[in-house]
Amino acid sequence: MSSIDSGRIEVKNLSNEYIAVTIPAGTYFVANSTSNQNMLVTSSSTFYLSPGKKTTKNLPTACMNLHRAIPNQSAGYTVGYTSNAALQNLVKLFAENNTPYNIRQAAVWIVTDNSTYDDTTPLSAAAGRSSVRAITTKRSGSCLWRGDIDAQALLQASS
Repeated sequence: MSSIDSGRIEVKNLSNEYIAVTIPAGTYFVANSTSNQNMLVTSSSTFYLSPGKKTTKNLPTACMNLHRAIPNQSAGYTVGYTSNAALQNLVKLFAENNTPYNIRQAAVWIVTDNSTYDDTTPLSAAAGRSSVRAITTKRSGSCLWRGDIDAQALLQASS
């Protein structure tokens, strides 16, 4: 992993065939150290590899542990896929709504850490945007999160 909003992975094609590699939204990277945040891939990525070749790709991610350290390039990770229905619903909403990073991150922390508006306020300041006060869908306009509503309200709205 390389930052709070992007994970760098290296993939090598060990076959004798030209292959397509897809990293689906909802894939997560579990930190080998409990001091680093686990990371959730927030948007699917597909790329192609020739036989025997390797490539490095940056994947759009969100941190899954509000109070852990931002990962650095030397942090080790294991790949998994989330079975958490709320996170699966969120990554679908992100794709449908072209959701900006600060909203993606706030929504993930609401689900994984039951975070509040006060917990996510630094995301707005860091992004140079107005405060993250509500998360809504473009399609229906329904509110997913507003102010200090807990994660349960988000789970109900996104299911």
